[in-house]
Amino acid sequence: MALAANILRFFSILVLVVLWVYTGVRFPSLPQEIPVHFDFHGNPDNYGSRNMIWIEPVVATLLFLLLQYVSKNVQSPLLNIPQSLRENKWLAEVFVMGMSVVVSVLFLVIGYGSIQVSSGQSATLSYLPLILVGLMFVYMLVFFAVASRLKKKENS
Repeated sequence: MALAANILRFFSILVLVVLWVYTGVRFPSLPQEIPVHFDFHGNPDNYGSRNMIWIEPVVATLLFLLLQYVSKNVQSPLLNIPQSLRENKWLAEVFVMGMSVVVSVLFLVIGYGSIQVSSGQSATLSYLPLILVGLMFVYMLVFFAVASRLKKKENS
C-alpha cells in the first residue's frame, strides 16, 4: 500500500508544480487589481493587489507539507481521524495522501479560476471548487466506512 500513498504523493506534487508554474507564467499579464474573494455563485466580491495571487500556491504548498507530516505521524493530534483508521497506518497514510491530492487540485482550480477572472477570460469562478469540497466529504465518509469495516473484520 506504500505504492498507493507514493502515487498520490507524486500526483499532489505534480499538481502543485502546475499551480506554481501557471501562476508564474500568468502573473506578469495580470492587472494591478485582481479579485481575491468570490461569493457562493463565483462572483468576485473583494479585490486586492495582483501579488495576492501567490496566496493560492503558498497556502497549497503549506497544506501539502502539513499533510506530509501527518501522513507519516498518524498518531499526531493534528490528524483528526477515527481511531479505527489511525490504527491501520498504511490506510491512514493513503487517506491523508488522497486528501492531499484533493486539496492540491482544489487550490489549482481556484488559482486557475482566479487568474481567468482577473484577466477577463471569465466573469465568474466555476462551481468546480464547490463540487471538489463535496467530493472531499464523500471521500472522507467512504474511508471512514472502510476503516470501520476493517476494524469489525479484525474483531471477528
